[in-house]
Amino acid sequence: MTNNDSTKEVGTTNPTDSENKTTNARGNLPVVAESGDYEQHECNLLLPPMLPDQVKLLTEDIRRNGLKMPIVLCDGKILDGWNRYQICRQLKIEPRFEQYKEHQPLRECWSLNIARRHLETSQLAVLANEMMDRMAGLRVAKEGDKNVSATNVDQTANGAGTNAKTKGKTRSLVSRFVGVSEGYIQKARALKKEAPDLYEKVRVGKFNLRKAEGHLYKRREAAAKDTSAVVFDPAEKRFLLHNCDILEAPIQDGSIDAIITDPPYGGDDLDCWRKLGEFGARKLKAGGVLLAMGGLYNLPEQIQNLKAGGLEYYWMLCCMYERQHGDYPRPRKVRTFWKPVLWFVKGEYDRTFQETDVFPDPYANASRGKKYHRWGQSLPFFTTLINKFTYADELVCDPFLGGGTTGIACLALKRRFVGIEVDPVAYATSHRRLTEWKPEPITVELTPQAEQEALAS
Repeated sequence: MTNNDSTKEVGTTNPTDSENKTTNARGNLPVVAESGDYEQHECNLLLPPMLPDQVKLLTEDIRRNGLKMPIVLCDGKILDGWNRYQICRQLKIEPRFEQYKEHQPLRECWSLNIARRHLETSQLAVLANEMMDRMAGLRVAKEGDKNVSATNVDQTANGAGTNAKTKGKTRSLVSRFVGVSEGYIQKARALKKEAPDLYEKVRVGKFNLRKAEGHLYKRREAAAKDTSAVVFDPAEKRFLLHNCDILEAPIQDGSIDAIITDPPYGGDDLDCWRKLGEFGARKLKAGGVLLAMGGLYNLPEQIQNLKAGGLEYYWMLCCMYERQHGDYPRPRKVRTFWKPVLWFVKGEYDRTFQETDVFPDPYANASRGKKYHRWGQSLPFFTTLINKFTYADELVCDPFLGGGTTGIACLALKRRFVGIEVDPVAYATSHRRLTEWKPEPITVELTPQAEQEALAS
């Protein structure tokens, strides 16, 4: 092998004097080693650093065999062989140099390094992005209308003076030159802007772009759900209640982030679902989500009525109760231990990725929810839904307020809340409950073992 900043095996032959004086296969001219320090050429700076293990192997190879591959100079800087140069200085070995005599230093640096570096596609996208940042001028050289090479590398970091049209053309040329798609380059560019530390991990080969984007997604989610900056002022009214029909509530169109509710779902109550679908289509923001706990007996009609309003069906969640005796949805001959939660969206859903669609809930939680309303639901379960599907300080609505469970969960999680209830008695109960509420933790009485069993069943 030749020690060319790549390390597959350790060679055994020392270089000869004649090797130092002959012109190499690329036509570059040998030059006499000069004293002093050399800098990296701008083209070489684009390359990611070698991994420590690779540097170690290359060092051992040069220690045993000497420098077999000369270092290439261009404009008085090292175009190729920066690692070999550093190792020679470390080992006090006199390096050999050759002068690059053509006019395509970027292409030369690329051909000498990329293949032997074994770079991943994500690293190539980062490299392409770095080229875009450093290149102020491009000169296209067509070889069979396929190959593109670049010559002038700008020393300014961000390619100042280029407009959007020029950058688009540059990205297209660099994409062809490097061999990765423009979309991939754009992903690398966006990553660098938002998360430079993750971008650096991709550059050195620790992450690929997909993994980096996964880490970035988690950061965004954590930031969006972080309530530390939301100051809960007892004097500030965090909720608003309306005692009227769902379609009569004075709520601004396109103002609600999420509707999370438990409408009546008997056979005589299906018109509520039509109204809910119409309400959601009008009041939700674009991308907003509607979660409605329903019943299994009239499930097809519930879905149809929600869709009639203009919302899109997205998925169905499962609220799984843990109890020995299930419900009997007469006249069906079946015992059920779960309830569906219909998940609809307005437009495209681009929010939290849900890791599961099954949510275990001890039946005792649902039983306690009936303290404030005969059809009241589990406070811990609705707290889970709000935490999973909404972000800090967002506006959540329950247009079938009942006993106010959704509102309590919103206050506990520092979400703003608006509730609608047509029944004056239930409205008064909810108003009193929310007004008297004081911050306290909400815990789900569910052991890890019980949760695993519920998810596995």
